[in-house]
Amino acid sequence: MIYAIILFLLMGLSSAFCADPSADFRMKSTERESASAIPKGRTFSGKETGKAPWGGSYSAGAKVTVQLDTKMGPEILIENELAGESVCRLTYRKGAEESGPDRIALTGINDTAKPFLGFTGVQSVTLEVDTGRVFFIVEQTGDMFSKSGYAEDRYLKTTEQYATVGKGFLVDSSHNLLIRLTADSKLTNGARGYFRLFRGSYTDTIDSIPFNLRDGESETWEYPAARGIASWEITLLNGGIRISYRQPEKL
Repeated sequence: MIYAIILFLLMGLSSAFCADPSADFRMKSTERESASAIPKGRTFSGKETGKAPWGGSYSAGAKVTVQLDTKMGPEILIENELAGESVCRLTYRKGAEESGPDRIALTGINDTAKPFLGFTGVQSVTLEVDTGRVFFIVEQTGDMFSKSGYAEDRYLKTTEQYATVGKGFLVDSSHNLLIRLTADSKLTNGARGYFRLFRGSYTDTIDSIPFNLRDGESETWEYPAARGIASWEITLLNGGIRISYRQPEKL
């Protein structure tokens, strides 16, 4: 009996030392943001500040300022959430100068505006809602030709009209890949879904990772360039989420 136990332990140690070290290539960390960083409620009508990527529903009286990375290009989306007219004002700061404010009137439900703020150098953007209710999204993208790597920040949300949404990204397979997801949903108080990684086509799946995060909770995954990841996609089953991915030369 004693010999059998010793043999069993030796076999366990052997399998541990012989395991492929590349099999568990995913490193994950989880953290919790300050609760005050995530405004609660379906809409927000007061003053607040945030950092891109950002998304939120704002009604008359709201004023929100979102900080941006000046080395990345800002992308703004303002969507009317009402059947009637919604009116808002947009200003942005670049260096010592502040633009506008530019008046934006959206006449019907789902009517959108995508103001162009320039390619880089924008420090912050401020939205003020005069009448109605709008959903405000602030995203940013890096320079695909940068020698230091690539960066992209997006916001994704589900709605009553689109209960499931998805988004795909092409990446440089010669760079490491870091993916960070932060739940940010004023409607469902969290985000649930999964993302998949691919070598080449969207049929050559490397891994499929589920996530279920509470508002303010973040998870980060890191993948080495040796895995040959050429694209990845995220499917959001409910809620809202801030997506940041980076491709530095080294992690």
